[in-house]
Amino acid sequence: MPNLFLTSNAYMTLNLLLPYLPKKPSQMKVAFVPTASHPEPDPSYMQLDIDAIQAAGFIYQELDIKDKDQKSLKKVLEDIDIVFVAGGNTFYLLQEARQSGFDEVVTEFVNKGGWYIGSSAGSVLAAPDIAVIKYLDDPQDAPKLTSTRGLGLIDLLVLPHWGKAKYKQQYLQLINDAYEQEAKYIALLDTQALLVQKESYRIVQIEDKTAVAVATYEKIAQTYTEKYSQDLSDSPEIDSFLAKLPRNATVLDVGAGPGQFSNYIHQQGFTVTGIDFSIEMNKIARSLYPQLNFQVMDMRKLQFEKESFDGVLAAYSLIHIQSVELRNTLKGFLTILKPGGYLLIIAQAGEADRIIDEPFLPSEKMFFNFFTPERLQKYLSNVGFEVKSIEEKNSLDPDSVSNRVIYALARRPR
Repeated sequence: MPNLFLTSNAYMTLNLLLPYLPKKPSQMKVAFVPTASHPEPDPSYMQLDIDAIQAAGFIYQELDIKDKDQKSLKKVLEDIDIVFVAGGNTFYLLQEARQSGFDEVVTEFVNKGGWYIGSSAGSVLAAPDIAVIKYLDDPQDAPKLTSTRGLGLIDLLVLPHWGKAKYKQQYLQLINDAYEQEAKYIALLDTQALLVQKESYRIVQIEDKTAVAVATYEKIAQTYTEKYSQDLSDSPEIDSFLAKLPRNATVLDVGAGPGQFSNYIHQQGFTVTGIDFSIEMNKIARSLYPQLNFQVMDMRKLQFEKESFDGVLAAYSLIHIQSVELRNTLKGFLTILKPGGYLLIIAQAGEADRIIDEPFLPSEKMFFNFFTPERLQKYLSNVGFEVKSIEEKNSLDPDSVSNRVIYALARRPR
């Protein structure tokens, strides 16, 4: 069986592959195939995969297969350890693979022991047939394609981005077709990958570090409330944020905790909804402020209609989302904001992606993802926010794990 790593979003899961590789990333050359992105109106998403490849330490080179031939492709792959096929339109990708002879060249490469990494469309391409992907990708983008037969590197079809709300209706139709055709398939969340090696395959998944934080908050909820439920030291920055919003604006308080910021926003005359992933925190907020609307909800999977809010406040909550999930989380914030709406993030400064002993309960662990102003600004800009201001100040909390706080005010463009 070939060496395959098939993913929904490779940038999120690439590090899971590293322990299975025969050499260090710095000793392996990756040929990155961006071709599937050509029909896409905004191919900038590919930069995330490129950043992940380079961050892992691989030797990177781009290989666009459009207008290439078998001879030139074989020549390139002679010196390559991994072929990385990025996402986009699977039908267009297959068309160009057929036109260039890449389909035969990469199959030979894999059969000789080379690694194949697929991201979204790149993973679908490895299947015996891609016909049912018509519900996700437009076949009309590949007018020269005469057959939907895939590479056949594996005997099943990978269905990427499983569980994402925007694909729900398409997948209901797709699964029905796949069932009727008795097609073998495997559905992958964005946090999962299919690892194929030797005579077996397995699903690998990134650790849900946010769950570590939530589990600990369930145990320290009362202690946290006693410490912070009256703390409004950030109100000057919140006032500046609220001043940007229209009268009677709707505001979402993400990671509301005991609800003191939600109540403050309510007192300023705004309609506020508070969400928190911790059941205990939610219970406390409801008991303290029964007149307000608090819900148990994961900020990574917001359950609101598009353009529901004029403002979003994420005060000391985004720090519990690991880096590989930040982009999708911030895109969720962007989606629920009305055009021209504002986002205020309050986050501590420091190291990213750390699991440490919880200060209020040292027997338990807490996950923190701290920022620098530059890093936070990059994340916001990359998903489409206009960053209006970002500043770092000294923390007023003597018990904080970090002694610096970052305030980032961003706007959804009109």
